[in-house]
Amino acid sequence: MPRHLGLPHHCHGHPHRSPAPRRDGGPDGPGRAGPTARGGSLHPPDRPAGARSRRREPLPLRDGPDRPPEKAVYRRPEDCWGLEVWRGGELPADVAKRSLEQHEAFYRDLAERLDEVAARGPFVLYDVHSYNHRRDGAEADPSPLQDNPDINVGTGSVDRDLWGDVVEAFMTSAAAAETSQGRLDVRENVRFKGAHLTAWVHERYPGRACALALEFKKTFMDEWTGEFDAGQVADLSQLLAATQEPVLTALRSGHGLDG
Repeated sequence: MPRHLGLPHHCHGHPHRSPAPRRDGGPDGPGRAGPTARGGSLHPPDRPAGARSRRREPLPLRDGPDRPPEKAVYRRPEDCWGLEVWRGGELPADVAKRSLEQHEAFYRDLAERLDEVAARGPFVLYDVHSYNHRRDGAEADPSPLQDNPDINVGTGSVDRDLWGDVVEAFMTSAAAAETSQGRLDVRENVRFKGAHLTAWVHERYPGRACALALEFKKTFMDEWTGEFDAGQVADLSQLLAATQEPVLTALRSGHGLDG
């Protein structure tokens, strides 16, 4: 049976003075993850055991696990837009080592989960992120619309010949969804093309998995205060849920699967 999974998102972009994530889940993005299809109903995805919550234990991992190990940890200012993050200017080696162990644990646990899914058939994975678009300041104009879609669909490592119908099904259904802000601007590979996690999924499950890196522009929150609009967050969660059936239909028809 084809499967449809979601993963928790990772905030993406310059770490200006954005506050720490709130316990109510607000600034963390639209619903934390895409829906999972299990027997035709929606459920939140399982969280890999290696994925530590930044609400409980902030870690010096860049974009969570979405970078390869050699680029996964902020060690010195040049790794972090020139910002002085650590006392003394550099992350202690023992802390960096523990962080990389957690990065490794995340992928080990994710592999264990996805191996089981892949054994049952092709699947689609949503890797959900959000990105900043008001980096010049709270009072400055937002970044230009032409370069910053509401939803950026990253498909840089997707085999378009194999999964193109799945990508189009997601983009068409997401763009057609009605929200309190109207229909959203959904485009492919404008701001981001996807990073390590989606590439890792495609390398590990060739011809078996289609992983979409979904970047939501932070129009659902104030990047500088951390305040979020619960209605818009709910809209985005519903939008993701509404893409499930079109995406699964494309997956089934494109791979000759039944039901």
